Amino acid sequence: MKFLLVEDDQTLAGAIKQLLTQHHYVIDLATDGLQGKEMAEAFAYDLILLDWTLPKLDGMQLCKYLRSEGNHTPIILLTTRNHSTDKVAGLDAGADDYLAKPFGFEELLARIRALLRRSEGIVSPVLQWGDLCLDPSSSQVICRDLPIAVTPKEYALLELFLRNPNRIFSLDSLLDKVWPFEESPSVGSVRTHIKGLRQKLKKADLPDIITTVYGLGYRLKAEEVSQPKSISDSEPKSISESKPESNLDLSSLWQGVSKSYHERVANVAAALRELKPGLIDEAIRQQLLIEAHSLAGSLGSFGFKSVTVQCREVESILDNHTDLSAQHVQQLKALVAQVQQTIAQGLLPRSPAITPELAPSKPKTADTISTTISSKDAIAAAKLLIVDDDLAMLTVVQSLLQPWGFQVKLLSDVHSFWQVLEEFVPDLVLLDVKMPEISGLELCQGIRNAPRWHNLPIVFMSGYSDIDTIQQAFSVGADDYIRKPIMAPELVARVLSWLKRARIRR
Repeated sequence: MKFLLVEDDQTLAGAIKQLLTQHHYVIDLATDGLQGKEMAEAFAYDLILLDWTLPKLDGMQLCKYLRSEGNHTPIILLTTRNHSTDKVAGLDAGADDYLAKPFGFEELLARIRALLRRSEGIVSPVLQWGDLCLDPSSSQVICRDLPIAVTPKEYALLELFLRNPNRIFSLDSLLDKVWPFEESPSVGSVRTHIKGLRQKLKKADLPDIITTVYGLGYRLKAEEVSQPKSISDSEPKSISESKPESNLDLSSLWQGVSKSYHERVANVAAALRELKPGLIDEAIRQQLLIEAHSLAGSLGSFGFKSVTVQCREVESILDNHTDLSAQHVQQLKALVAQVQQTIAQGLLPRSPAITPELAPSKPKTADTISTTISSKDAIAAAKLLIVDDDLAMLTVVQSLLQPWGFQVKLLSDVHSFWQVLEEFVPDLVLLDVKMPEISGLELCQGIRNAPRWHNLPIVFMSGYSDIDTIQQAFSVGADDYIRKPIMAPELVARVLSWLKRARIRR
């Protein structure tokens, strides 16, 4: 799978590229919006990761442009803008998902897998051909419970064929999909990797899976193609068994970028040492603002929660004061010294890198939200089933959604879920994660295993922000995950976005 990453923070971009490369994704990098636009027009990508604040052309403008040109590549916005109105604007501009910095790298991976799965109409997180299974969450290839050791390029080729079982790939198209833009191997290199992959599959007693279509290219063997499904058809794994094991090595990621971050923070500290009380040079103020903003968004992704708070405080002081008092100068120096001290200690013992909203905005009313959905009749006809054992929360969510004309069905008794589902026939389900006796995770897994409902959009609402819970939700088939407390604009925008995608698929 080939992604375009558009990010001007080169340190963060390097970490994201390293992370995704470790998971066998092919990454092209653009460092400004104009370069991103040119690359998105020149190449076919499977997904675009797009920063909002970019030089030359910002992410919002680029997203709107691509959608206006008929480019339907899935887009995830990555940004430090964390207010609900910003999330609404991003989704309305055409983004498929929105991830606020600092984000957890594991959550980023989970959202990527979920978005790819849904954009391709695949229900199960595991890709399967006969006894062969490829699990994107663990980057493993398994045949009859035995692992098959493949190289990154062989893995990428196999994943491409499994995701597109009916497509013939020419040598040129394989080069475009599996090798990054800056590499230019010959078609002979493609043949060599195909040959190596075939030999490994043959040793696993899986001959002739990849066939040659003479004069055209390669494809998955047509007569034995089965749609991607669960690893076991006879007995689905329990939630606890299907919970993905985290194999993300943040330490190696941090080791690769820590020197750059230390230097950047040291440069900020050096600039602050030269500051005197009084009017600050505007160019210096803007430079410090940009760097504090960038550090707040990226360092938090490595688990430095306190650093994010401190950088935001630096940003706030510089943003609100052009004439600095002696107290302001001292405070800025102290904050940056704390940042230096924290990152000098290195990564803390493994903990979720997902932070709660650091500056939550006040809930907005529904009339402040703009929407790109053109058909009001389609919105009014949409039926939403909301499942939560908290009656007060059901009432709150109902009050947020009903003004938009949705037909809302509330359910607090999970034992009645399947009966209500059959009778109400919703267009989208909102689930709480933790409920007594039957959890939302179990309901989600059941929906994905039911032939009639496996394409039903599912959005989780939860007060749990730990990475394990979020990963688990996406692994059982969630389309989206909204953290409580729920902001009206974000909730409505995400619901409308998934309803629109569901209509397009139909």
